Amino acid sequence: MSNTSAAVLEASEPMSMVLPLREGFPLSHFLGLVREIGIPESRLADLIGIAVRTLARRKEEGRFRTDESERLWRVERVLAMAVSLLGSTGGRDWLLRACPALQGNIPLNLCDTEAGARQIELVLSRLAEGIPQ
Repeated sequence: MSNTSAAVLEASEPMSMVLPLREGFPLSHFLGLVREIGIPESRLADLIGIAVRTLARRKEEGRFRTDESERLWRVERVLAMAVSLLGSTGGRDWLLRACPALQGNIPLNLCDTEAGARQIELVLSRLAEGIPQ
């Protein structure tokens, strides 16, 4: 697991994320998440609502804005939960395959909204409790 996801898992309270989110995540956060999930940069940018040209600007600046960082953190939270429950490869694979418990949606695709991420977290919580999908 990357340092990024490990940091998310170690954060016992959302309050610990306020300052990093306000400062904006560094570009390395984004690139680490791309590597860890194994998706193209353009797909992650799309998930967090960043246009390709905006991503190019963020690469030059080296940092994301607060709202963009929050959306990155949303994807990280879901990934960290999936990896914690299913292991590195299993968690990543689960996020990239259609899930019956999510009405056949690919979990990662639901990370474009907070409501979608919460639904994923609910399904993963149920799996952790032994409730089948």
